[in-house]
Amino acid sequence: MNKQSGPLWAVIIVISLIAFLVFAAWIYMSGGFSGWISNLKSSPSPSELRDESRAAMARLAKDLKRIESNGLVFFDEARHDYCYEGLNDFKVQSDYSNRCDVRITRYYGFNGEFRPTIQKLESHIGKLGWSAESLLDRTLALYFDRYVEAGKPRLVSDLPTRRFSKKDLLLDMEYGQKETKFLTELRYAQNVKGASLHETFEKKKSVDADSLFLEILKDYEFVLAISVQARYFDN
Repeated sequence: MNKQSGPLWAVIIVISLIAFLVFAAWIYMSGGFSGWISNLKSSPSPSELRDESRAAMARLAKDLKRIESNGLVFFDEARHDYCYEGLNDFKVQSDYSNRCDVRITRYYGFNGEFRPTIQKLESHIGKLGWSAESLLDRTLALYFDRYVEAGKPRLVSDLPTRRFSKKDLLLDMEYGQKETKFLTELRYAQNVKGASLHETFEKKKSVDADSLFLEILKDYEFVLAISVQARYFDN
């Protein structure tokens, strides 16, 4: 009896060790216990979050309405609802399992001098509680003024994205003018930013930025895209 129990216990120990090593490898490949737990969380159903998505969109539309100021002429609007998974493995570990963001982008035209118009707009945005990631005057000095002074005129589209935040909201601004050749930033302004490529749900109302750009420039000197983005799900 004892002679038989010895090999049996040896088999149990070997199987247990193999199971432990497999589990440990799984945990490691998931980026540790936190990553493993995150990977176990299921993606939300779009139907379950329909009300949250609509509420977030309504909130963004309200914020955009408050941001719009005199001198800006509205042309068209894009909307993007995007849910995605985090990535947790031995190389990368996200601090989330699943997220859903919404983004509204509105395109405007305006005439007049660019600098005072944008200064006035950003001043208005600041009064509404938004904080800029960088000072406008410093941005203009670095990316615009010093080139103009050196006899190398710059386009407003050469300016980097102007980003603002307010609590859990993001706001981006992109510019263009007649001489702008590359419309990449104006095209992709309508896409949710900061998301992973592991899509679980997407609903999108896009704008043909190229055609709209030409339409706006028929009557206006400058094109402005203002985007606001909010998160309505995070686990």
